[in-house]
Amino acid sequence: MNRIIGTSASPAQVASSLGRLSGRVAVVTGAAQGLGRAYADRLLAAGALVALWDVADGQLRETSAALTEKYGADRVVSAVTDVFDEDSVRSSVDRVVGRWSQVTVLVNNAGGGLFPAGPSEKMTVEQFSRVLAVNVTGAWLCSREVLPHMRAEGYGKIINVTSTMVTSGLPTGLVAYTTAKAGIVGLTRAMARESAAKAFVSTPSHPAMSRCASPAPCRPRCARRSKSR
Repeated sequence: MNRIIGTSASPAQVASSLGRLSGRVAVVTGAAQGLGRAYADRLLAAGALVALWDVADGQLRETSAALTEKYGADRVVSAVTDVFDEDSVRSSVDRVVGRWSQVTVLVNNAGGGLFPAGPSEKMTVEQFSRVLAVNVTGAWLCSREVLPHMRAEGYGKIINVTSTMVTSGLPTGLVAYTTAKAGIVGLTRAMARESAAKAFVSTPSHPAMSRCASPAPCRPRCARRSKSR
């Protein structure tokens, strides 16, 4: 297996580099819309079995129905999943493993700014913390929960979606988001070093801007947790 550390790769490139993904099981977080939906579609096209995770129930059902119609009910499963909730993530992992007996690819795509852009001096600790939690803690938690299954298979690929904003700092007004995505880069590098000897690969993906909405259900839930911590 190729060991890639500190390189930029998209899920589409991963699919191409692995060739046929028949029999591989991929989880895509934030899969209800935008890039997440596109990643899931591409992985399915490459032959993978794909689990769609998102906190936006309505959009997730629509995406799941569309991809199921396109690729078949035997290749798509969906679960409303809050990536910042241990019980939610564990339940969704158990559902995937119960359905397909493995998880070999994880695309940590869930995240976003989660609130309107604005100057950092106007931002509250609550707002800043929840952006870090969903983007960084969520990626780490999902990775933690699937790694034992990857070890059991002797194979694994984790793709953490970051942003070109990390190097440019632009556009302005997204300090928390840019900070979180920089954290994803560090998380990816550390995980790659830690897991490389075990033949697992962790790579960052650096997409440019795309149009999508942060799901409203995510906002109050993260805010409540921030208050309690």
